[in-house]
Amino acid sequence: METYNAKSFTYDAEQDAYICKNKCVLKFSRYRRNRGYNIYKSKVSDCAGCPHRDKCISGKMKYKEVTRPCHKAEYDKQHENNATPAYKAVQRLRKIWCEGTFAHQKANHCMAKAKMRGIAQTTGQCLLSACAVNIKRMLKFLRHHTTTLDSSIFFACLSFRKAFS
Repeated sequence: METYNAKSFTYDAEQDAYICKNKCVLKFSRYRRNRGYNIYKSKVSDCAGCPHRDKCISGKMKYKEVTRPCHKAEYDKQHENNATPAYKAVQRLRKIWCEGTFAHQKANHCMAKAKMRGIAQTTGQCLLSACAVNIKRMLKFLRHHTTTLDSSIFFACLSFRKAFS
C-alpha cells in the first residue's frame, strides 16, 4: 500500500505551511534545534474524517506530522541551475582548477593533516600553502614567458624560490 510522505504534500511559502491532498493545512508546530528542521502538524479534527487517512497516517496516530529542513528554500534556490550547461561547464573547470590544487597541496605541501590547532592557525597554514602554490605557478609562468626586459624579475623570483626551497 502506498503511503504519503513529505513530497506528497504541497508547501506554501506564504503561509509557511503544508497542504495535504484533502486541502487541509499542516501548520508550523515547532523547531527541532538539534536536528535542524521544522515540524508541521495537522489538526486531529482534519484527519478524523479524511478519505486519505489510511495512506497518510500509520498506526494509532491521530494527526499527520511532516518535517522540513530549516534551510530548504535556500537549498532549492542554490540547486536550481544544477542541470544547466553553464553549471556543468563550471564544474568541469572546478575539477581542473580547484580539485587539482587541493590534491597538489595535500600531496606536496603537508596538508594531509593540520599541523596547527584552532581555526585561525589552521586557516593560516592553508593560506601559506596556497601562497606557495601561487608562487610556484608564477615562477612557472615567468620561466616560459621571460624576455630580456623582465629577466630581472625572473631572477629575483628564482632567488626567492631557492631561499625557501
